[in-house]
Amino acid sequence: MNRGVLLSNQDQSSEALADYNESIRIIRELRDTMGEQFSPEWQNALAIAFYNLGLLLLSLNKEEEAGQNFLQSNQLGAELIQRFQDQTPDFWRQVFDNSGQQCQELGLIDVS
Repeated sequence: MNRGVLLSNQDQSSEALADYNESIRIIRELRDTMGEQFSPEWQNALAIAFYNLGLLLLSLNKEEEAGQNFLQSNQLGAELIQRFQDQTPDFWRQVFDNSGQQCQELGLIDVS
């Protein structure tokens, strides 16, 4: 996942896309295998991967695909916040807030 950020920052979009998609696939597979033992840290990592992929797709003018990834990230973050409420780490809230803002800007959610 961090490699995707590095590749994206070096204008290696194709490689970054592949890396993010592979990260998401691996974390989803881990979630499916672990079931209830899938940790909240891994769920947050999955939310981050979707968010970063959304940013990359947005930079490539693929707004619809980006939006779907931001929605996935936002949903995962919402589940974490609902589960941990006031105990939710600030970093996790930040991912949720950022993905929500992107969804709002793309007209996917209305928070009014």
